[in-house]
Amino acid sequence: MLFEAVITTLAAVASVSAHGFAGSMTIGGKSYSGPTPESNNDAPSPIRKVMSVYPVTNVSDPNINCGIGAKEAALVAAANPGDKVTIKWKGGSTPNWGHTMGPIMTYLAQVPAGQTADKFNTQHAKFFKIDQAGQTGGPGSPWVQARMMGGMAYTVTLPNHLPAGDYIMRHELIALHYANITNGAQHYPACIQLRVGGGSNAPKAISAPTVSFPGGYTANDKGLLVPDLRKPDFVYTFPGPPVVKSLGGASDKRSTNVVNSTIKDETYKFKRKNIKRSARFVYQ
Repeated sequence: MLFEAVITTLAAVASVSAHGFAGSMTIGGKSYSGPTPESNNDAPSPIRKVMSVYPVTNVSDPNINCGIGAKEAALVAAANPGDKVTIKWKGGSTPNWGHTMGPIMTYLAQVPAGQTADKFNTQHAKFFKIDQAGQTGGPGSPWVQARMMGGMAYTVTLPNHLPAGDYIMRHELIALHYANITNGAQHYPACIQLRVGGGSNAPKAISAPTVSFPGGYTANDKGLLVPDLRKPDFVYTFPGPPVVKSLGGASDKRSTNVVNSTIKDETYKFKRKNIKRSARFVYQ
């Protein structure tokens, strides 16, 4: 009985440590700590606080919007078009993110005129996708997300032609290790409040495909129900809308970085050189 109790306890601890939340962010040279779930001693932050490190698994759950029980944040981070936003994820009880298989996707939503990001109800947000990262290379290759287990932070670049105004950034990690069954994919969304170019009472409208959350995914999307995940020739298909290529007719080009890295997958090790990706990683 004692042995079984110890095993159960260890399994619970491992489960919590594998979950996580957005622990910090940096933009425009300024860094912010992310609020810790279930803590009452958080510094003011532009990252909306989630009430649990656990994931959302039902794509129809309202919590898929910004995370479980997400609350408006006190701050709105100043930003400019083309700024880099670096986000460091933490495990539930460990300093680093604990999953290695799944996509990283980032969305933006304009806050309507007359409202501000710190008061905006994101259930009404219309999100357009600005970035996504999945596998590091060809069929069967490991995942960009795997680098985060080693302590790397993820950096996404704001579009160069982003109109001034308040925005909600929805940055999402999806863990796919149980995604061979319906609703097995684990969603970890984090919402960040931004003010681009000083803000505006009459923000310029953006022409781009948008989605709402819930509503942006279905349980049977190829990127969420993936029974072939561990096959050697597996190629991932992202859920949600495509990444926007232009905003209101202005083209937004993203730079591609070339890196050398060794990546651990949840099921195997894979070494790959000169990997191209759209967003860079930094150690923090």
